[in-house]
Amino acid sequence: MTCLVRSIGCLAAFALAFAPPAIAANELFGWVFTGPPTDSSRLVIFDPTSGAHTDVGGAVANCCRVSGNSAIDPAGQRFFFTGNYMTDAFSDPLRLFTISTATGLVVSDAPLPSGVLNALQWDPLAQKLFAIVFVNGKEGLYELNTATGDRTLVGAEIAGCCIVAPGASALDFDGNRLFFIGRYHADPQTVLRIFTFATLKGTLVADPAPILPGNRNYNFLEWDPSPGTLYALVRDTIRTSEGLTTVNPADGAASPLGSGISVCCGVGLTGSALDPNGDRFYFLGIPGGESNWRLWSVALSTGAGLNKPQLSDAERYNFLEFAPSPLPVELTGFTIK
Repeated sequence: MTCLVRSIGCLAAFALAFAPPAIAANELFGWVFTGPPTDSSRLVIFDPTSGAHTDVGGAVANCCRVSGNSAIDPAGQRFFFTGNYMTDAFSDPLRLFTISTATGLVVSDAPLPSGVLNALQWDPLAQKLFAIVFVNGKEGLYELNTATGDRTLVGAEIAGCCIVAPGASALDFDGNRLFFIGRYHADPQTVLRIFTFATLKGTLVADPAPILPGNRNYNFLEWDPSPGTLYALVRDTIRTSEGLTTVNPADGAASPLGSGISVCCGVGLTGSALDPNGDRFYFLGIPGGESNWRLWSVALSTGAGLNKPQLSDAERYNFLEFAPSPLPVELTGFTIK
């Protein structure tokens, strides 16, 4: 294709030529485990209103013991998580699983180097999989090779860091920032900080403290690219309620939305996702007095609970990831959302 002038038609043709593969719009993916005698897992698509789920392809046998980290590449149709096959030894290294969101098949299951992987985030603009990894007493930002599991340190590690809250991480891909909640080893147990890494240089941008009173648990973080808001799901351990909160990553200031959901919840490690188009925050949790998981939908604008369908007690629900449509795409300096 030859374009002598920057016409609208030329830009349209360029966009079509380099557009990502088409996917179905606004899908909420989950990773579901069925125990003995099958001991298998499968990728599913949830209906957040009814809780019903549709299998994507068949089950993956002998899979998986999961570690609590997942991410999604919507344009590349890939779902990532860390864990092991049931037949792997407990001493074996964690694997980085890549699952096709089109077929449900395992694309790769690469062993990871030693270290504690605390967060996993896919950058759709940089086309990179980032991880926060604890190695030799230091926490650092790494880029992971999805095929081999090899990792490359981005920037410098942080000494004396960190005790990290599982599942509490998010990525601002437009602003090149990765957030996670934790504390330095020297911090009192009552202190939690929100750490901000610059993904281009791997430098620590901010680590304000404290952001968390003693009677609060920060369970999940999700980033809404428009208008650019960081959300957290926070449990008030005194009122036994779970509520949506906005967080300023620069100073740690938190602003609760609404009054929260009462008698809620025992939550999964990474069972949350955000729908930027439908303005919904999803999470997996078990209300007090119940034994079954529910799939909760919360309004971003008000923090009000919208739906909470009960899920089957015959299965375990490990991850949630949302694939929005339209997808963020960068074309010759233009960011299209």
